[in-house]
Amino acid sequence: MSEGSIWTFIHWLSLLALAVLAVCVRLVYLAKTHGRVEIGGTVVDVRSVLVGEFPTPFIDFEYEFEAKRLTAFDLNTHDGDFDNYLPGRIVTLLVDPEDPANCRVKMPATFVDGILQNFVTGRLMRHNIQSPSGNNLDIVPSDQK
Repeated sequence: MSEGSIWTFIHWLSLLALAVLAVCVRLVYLAKTHGRVEIGGTVVDVRSVLVGEFPTPFIDFEYEFEAKRLTAFDLNTHDGDFDNYLPGRIVTLLVDPEDPANCRVKMPATFVDGILQNFVTGRLMRHNIQSPSGNNLDIVPSDQK
C-alpha cells in the first residue's frame, strides 16, 4: 500500500467519523428534548460569553407555561448569531412539562431529524404491512393521498 493511498484512506475515514459524530450529537439532543413542549419565549437580555474561542449568546427568557409566568436565565443557544436573539424577540423554547422551570432553546431542524426521532421514540417507519390474508397493504400517509 502506497503512502498516498494510506492518506486517502485516512481522509475518507475522518470524513466518515465526522458524519457519525454529527449524527450522534443530534441523536443525543433529540433524546434529551423528547417529550418537551414547544412554546414561545420572549428574549429579555442577551450576553456574549466566550465558549472556547467563539462568542456565544447566553440569553434570559420570559415565558408562560400552564398559566405560570417563568424566567429562564443563561440559556445557551449554541448559535453565534446575536441578531436572532435581540431583546423583545420571540424564540421557540422546549419546556419540560414535569419541571416547567427546565427549558432550552430549540435548535433548527436538520434533514435527519425524522429518522432519528423515530429511533428515539422506538418507532420504525413501515411502508408495507401484511394483512391477515397474507396480502401486502401499502400504507400511504394522509398528506400524500
